[in-house]
Amino acid sequence: MPLRKLNPLGPEELQTIVMKCLKRDPQRRYETARALAEDLGSFLEGEPILAHPTSTPIASPCDAMFKNDVQMQRNLLASDVYFEDKVMIWR
Repeated sequence: MPLRKLNPLGPEELQTIVMKCLKRDPQRRYETARALAEDLGSFLEGEPILAHPTSTPIASPCDAMFKNDVQMQRNLLASDVYFEDKVMIWR
């Protein structure tokens, strides 16, 4: 489920960064933590990010982990809050 369905006000660039982190194929994720940090820094500075949005909608790998939509939404919301907290601390 795209993150923007859970939070339509969330920035598209942030969704792109998160979805790149969640790619099933490790070759399609960020190569290093530094590359992720640079994209997050660009996002926070309002500069273009290096990650590209997925051209076709894909289900998050998390979808298969949860049988219950309510449980999935709670866990994704919790991870979103955790991630936003880490971005604010990093800033």
